[in-house]
Amino acid sequence: MLDYEKSLTWGYLVNGKEKRILIIRISMIKINSHSKSQSYDQQEQAILLRLRQYWQNQPPLNQWNPSISSSHCTWPGVSCTNSYVSGLDFSNMNIAGQIPPFICDLDNLTVLDFFNNSFIGMFPVVLFNCSKLQYLNLSQNFFVGFIPDDIDRFTRLSSLNLSGNNFTGNFPAAIGRLQQLKELQFDQNLFNGTFPPEIGNLSNLERLSMAYNGFLPSRLPSNFTQLKKLKWFWISEANLIGEIPENYRRYGGTGALGFSKK
Repeated sequence: MLDYEKSLTWGYLVNGKEKRILIIRISMIKINSHSKSQSYDQQEQAILLRLRQYWQNQPPLNQWNPSISSSHCTWPGVSCTNSYVSGLDFSNMNIAGQIPPFICDLDNLTVLDFFNNSFIGMFPVVLFNCSKLQYLNLSQNFFVGFIPDDIDRFTRLSSLNLSGNNFTGNFPAAIGRLQQLKELQFDQNLFNGTFPPEIGNLSNLERLSMAYNGFLPSRLPSNFTQLKKLKWFWISEANLIGEIPENYRRYGGTGALGFSKK
């Protein structure tokens, strides 16, 4: 009996020790995980505050203040997924200037919306460093120059809106390699090349807007008929010539269709 009790006692002590070690290990993992999460949280907040300063505390960015709300996920225009910044909506904020490269230090960004501000300069190639970007809206600003030939570096992009700027030249052939693209809008610019036929390779495209540009007088590229998922197509006042093929008219039955030709 004594031997059995000793055995039980010894076994209990061994198991008890292992259990304590296990608890300690789990606690250390939780502490380390919490420490990393807190550190990244502080890093994100510091980047946002740097953005606020870069754009001179323009309202409502002046509400990006830890003393008002300790969680930057509640700040105006900031969206978070699993407590990480995943979206920034600067639309209608009257921000002037350029987009700084450090914005992509927020490495979980999937959405960037700069609609209707006063951003200037060439196409912001610094955004290529936002490797997870899926939605980019640069519309209604004052961007100028050419679209970069390596626009396909936005490998995950599903929506690109460049409308209402002063972009010029040809639309690069690389646009046809953005196979995730569902929305492509570049109306109301100064594009003066030809209609980019590579758009016909975008098999997932649902929305296409090319209107109000100074393209060279051109017919619609024949491979645009490959855009089987297209629901909305606007190409008014873009120097379209020739007859509109009958199979293009199907777009009018599924969504919106806007043509005007010389």
